[in-house]
Amino acid sequence: MKLFIDNARWTCSAAARIYGCDNPDVASHCPLECDACDEYRCADSSATVIYGKADGEIPPELEGAERSCAFLVSLGPVYIEQYCGYTGVMIT
Repeated sequence: MKLFIDNARWTCSAAARIYGCDNPDVASHCPLECDACDEYRCADSSATVIYGKADGEIPPELEGAERSCAFLVSLGPVYIEQYCGYTGVMIT
């Protein structure tokens, strides 16, 4: 799942190279790329993402939506369970 920084979608390798792993959004979203698995292993990504069909199965209402894990948490447990059942959301 690509992260969204400066109005563009970035792969982890590109975001780490351009923005650096000191950027907490990059590190939390790309812990493997940033060698930060010990710190972010079970943490939600703090990055903003834009969900698209290439990101795996997603609910239709998230198609093209700019969202973060914090947004999903704000919806409450029923929606978290529903949305996290989609592979494209779960891997974030």
